[in-house]
This record gives sequence, structure tokens and C-alpha cells, in this order.
Amino acid sequence: MITHRNRWLCFGATFAYVWILYFASNHQTFVPAHALPLTLVDERTPFLPWTGWIYAAVFVMPLFACLSVKTDADVRALVLAFAGMTTVDTLVFIIYPTVYPRPPMDAGTLAALPLAVVRIFDTAKNCFPSQHVSAAFLTALFLRRLSRPWGAAALALAVAISISTLTTKQHYLWDVIAGAGMAGSAYLLATPHDFASRNTSPAK
Repeated sequence: MITHRNRWLCFGATFAYVWILYFASNHQTFVPAHALPLTLVDERTPFLPWTGWIYAAVFVMPLFACLSVKTDADVRALVLAFAGMTTVDTLVFIIYPTVYPRPPMDAGTLAALPLAVVRIFDTAKNCFPSQHVSAAFLTALFLRRLSRPWGAAALALAVAISISTLTTKQHYLWDVIAGAGMAGSAYLLATPHDFASRNTSPAK
């Protein structure tokens, strides 16, 4: 039973599900992966390895949504949104795998450390849609519902993370757009009308 009382067990199981599906599809290819055509934005965006520090922020960002939930409905919606979004993303990764031609980098500098670590575990696959962007925006949407000021800050961070997926050359522009769309769809589907429209107290 998914309730506020056992929320950490539910969140732990959900994020384990997210990581298992991602890495399983990231390291196993069922059909050949292919590159997408570079857009003008992709071509003109510089490669900035130091922005890997921004890119890595998404790994802790969902924790703030987990800390902010107050009711059973919040917990169920958050779990359903992340699990459902990951399931759909993984199906796309398996059926339509895409790969990004990552440029070489100097992994020996502190500025490039987060990106270097990411590249150790994460292959150049699983680009479309960007699950990185999806997680950032989905977290931001939940935080915005629970607190408008924190939600605004989270949305700004989600935008910064999205830009960093381009400057680290981890994703195409199309991946970012699709990832944001996935987050919005997952949020809307996971929040029933009575939860989405509730406003029991003024936002602080």
C-alpha cells in the first residue's frame, strides 16, 4: 500500500526501478542504435564539460520532492508519475535506441569530474527522450504544486539542467523537448482532478 507512512520505502523502490530499467536498456541493445540529425542549436552549442556539475544536480533533485510530500495522494502521484514515465521511456529506448556522438574530453580536471564519472557508467545510448530532463521537470512540477517559491526555483534549475544536457553533449535538442513533454504528460496523468485542483492552504 502506497501511503505517506511508508513513503520512503515506496520512493526507494521506485527509484531502484528507475535505475534498473535505465541501465539495463543503456547497456543492452536489441536493435541497432542510430544517431539523430544535429539541429542548428546542437551544432552551435559549445561543449562545456564543467557544466557537468549542473547536469549532475538531477541525481539529488527528486529527493526534494520526496521530502515535500504531505499526503497519501501526493505520495501515490509521485510514485505513479516516475514509475510510469520510466516505463514508457524504457520502451522507447528499446524500440528506438538513439546515440549521441560524444566529443572527447580531458577527464583529469576537477571541472570535468562529474561528467567524467557519468561517462564511466552511462553509454552514449538512451538519448531520446532525455530521462534526465524528464526527471528534472517532473520534480519541479511536483515542487511547484507543493510550494510556489520552491517550485519556481526548481523550474529554473530544470531549465538549467536541460541546457546542460546540450553543453555536455549528452543529448540532442529533440531529446530535451521530448523529455520535457514526457514529464508534463506523466504529471498530468498521475494527478487526478481532485488532487490537481486542490488548494487547501495558501502557497508559501
